[in-house]
Amino acid sequence: MKETFKKGAKTFKDLVHTIDFTKKEVLLKYLILVVFLPMNAILYLMAGLFFLIERLFAHAFRFFIALQANLFKRKALTKQGYRKFYTILSVVLFIVFLPFILIYYLSMLVKYLAKQLMKKIVFAVDFSNYIPRENYLIFDDMSVQPGSMQMSGMMKDLSNTQAIGSAFEHIINQSDQMSNDRRKR
Repeated sequence: MKETFKKGAKTFKDLVHTIDFTKKEVLLKYLILVVFLPMNAILYLMAGLFFLIERLFAHAFRFFIALQANLFKRKALTKQGYRKFYTILSVVLFIVFLPFILIYYLSMLVKYLAKQLMKKIVFAVDFSNYIPRENYLIFDDMSVQPGSMQMSGMMKDLSNTQAIGSAFEHIINQSDQMSNDRRKR
């Protein structure tokens, strides 16, 4: 987490750099920075706050996914009469966790928007094109190298949820088997 905030603070250093600038560009940049530095500070605090909120609610999101996977497994293994009970229980569970899920997704959205605005501010005052625009990473942005796939954010939270997929597969297989059994009768 400390590394994440260091990557976010990198924008301040990139805002004030004057490598390969002419004197007029340096003067113009310092005049612009009077406005852009406070804006960047506000965006940094906003992105940092919503990053923390996202990470906090990620635990609730993982817990919700684990509970839903467990309910789907139980639903797959029970008789027809109890399936309605597990379906209702699944809907109730979703309703209970809905505020947590909404906060999680909204914090991801606000953090993303703040990061994009921070990048636009940095690029707006980079008159010498010193900063590489294609792979400029701040906060929890991840660099993906060929041959390796790294996940962040929600995808990392969903990475261990193969149980839901296997439960759905089991439900489908069991329903096919039950329909075949009915046809034989």
